[in-house]
Amino acid sequence: MRPAHAEEQHWVLFSGMTIAGADGATRLGIVTRSDITERKRAELARAAHAEMLSHTNVALTRALTLKDEFLAMMSHELRTPLNAVLGITEALDEAHYGPITDRQHQALGSVTQSARHLLAILSDILDLTSIEAGKAALDVRAVDVDILCRAALQSVQASAQAKGIQLFRTVTFGIEGLRADERRLTQILTNLLDNAVKFTPQGGRVGLEVRRTPRRSPSRSRSGTRGSVLPRRTTRDCSSPSPRWMGGFPARTRGSGWD
Repeated sequence: MRPAHAEEQHWVLFSGMTIAGADGATRLGIVTRSDITERKRAELARAAHAEMLSHTNVALTRALTLKDEFLAMMSHELRTPLNAVLGITEALDEAHYGPITDRQHQALGSVTQSARHLLAILSDILDLTSIEAGKAALDVRAVDVDILCRAALQSVQASAQAKGIQLFRTVTFGIEGLRADERRLTQILTNLLDNAVKFTPQGGRVGLEVRRTPRRSPSRSRSGTRGSVLPRRTTRDCSSPSPRWMGGFPARTRGSGWD
């Protein structure tokens, strides 16, 4: 039981027993009173927590459903125009609409390469469920390092030209035996070069160097830039999903992987 009118509720449990005499008549009655307020509060707290978890599970289920619906929609809404871009670009490149110059052929090649790269990224996004489940498989095969570097540099060529930035690559002759997932490795290099171009001032230089190392790894690649440098004191925060130490860079500058 509990008081009907009280500022703070308390729960009390009453229990009793009787003691009878030799003739069977009741001789003594005992009544005990126990304060069970803490126990009842704990029970109410557990019930409230269980209800909250139930609402959270419903919200998570709804969010997963919305994610699946979004991915299905994106698959159609993005793949359809990208395939159209690829089809028209390839038709132009094959001179179905008339002859083209070498410069136009090079530009169309960049468009085709970028569109295929976007389709590859879209495939990665659509594989999100497999990635979250830890079942994403790498397509590891022999990779032509020089072709890989050229493809990565070509993907940022337009943005580099807009800023008057010179692109260059240095690939040590005779590098062979590199095995990797070509699509994902291209995406990594493209993101690095894209950031390098965005953070390099007008008229600068951005390069990609691949050289053999004496270690077990057959080769090592790095991108170089003449631009803003990350302060040493902030390098420990590089693994943060959303670093907030961008004070050293212009506020309007954001690269691939930055919010």
